[in-house]
Amino acid sequence: MARAPSRIDTARPHIPDQVTSLDDVRHYSHVHRISGLADGVFSIAMTLLVLELVVPGHGSDAELLAKLDDLYPKFLVYAMSFVILGAYWVGHAIQFHYVIRADRPLMVRTVMFLMLVSLVPFSTAFLGDNPTSRVTIGFYALNLALCGMLMHGMLLYATKDPLMLNDVFDKRIFRGVRIAYVLGPALYVVAFLVALVSPLAGFVICIAVPLLTFFPNPFWGKIYSRFTRRGLPDDPADKP
Repeated sequence: MARAPSRIDTARPHIPDQVTSLDDVRHYSHVHRISGLADGVFSIAMTLLVLELVVPGHGSDAELLAKLDDLYPKFLVYAMSFVILGAYWVGHAIQFHYVIRADRPLMVRTVMFLMLVSLVPFSTAFLGDNPTSRVTIGFYALNLALCGMLMHGMLLYATKDPLMLNDVFDKRIFRGVRIAYVLGPALYVVAFLVALVSPLAGFVICIAVPLLTFFPNPFWGKIYSRFTRRGLPDDPADKP
């Protein structure tokens, strides 16, 4: 005896008789909501950094210069934090150019990554107030190392599922992007360990990370070229 149509069947006649295979792209979410949330968190975190730069009060020129000199460590920490957050934002934007669909585990990883990004203004202020402390340098380096590790983990997770990826993604892109994602966290881990012995040396490494990872330089070009071409046939156009 046939089952009488239910109220749901009547209201939504488009419901299929069987659940679509879980490997169907229709079970994945679009990534614009992830990108929108990430852009919002990054913009707020990068703006909050400047709030630690308190405007000096009134005084003579000599007094104002002395007050600015006292703010020098905070200006330096602000600049390097802003640039490294910019580098992470660029990396996240590139990643979600090639990752065009998401599932729940990738969303969870993204939320955890953004939680650490939103902590950067605190670790920046902590370091700016105590720039020679092992604790503050270690905390700052650990915060940014974990940011990079989680972003790298997001990439590794997404690239295991071809349904999440843009058709133009290939091994050459994966190799180059992965190297870029690994260098920053690795240097911050080194800074964390070095700071336990020499806070000044750990602080210098923290300054070097955004300079190496954000701004174009010949070193990056050679590394990227080496890893993107490894194991692939030579391009005939490269031959004389």
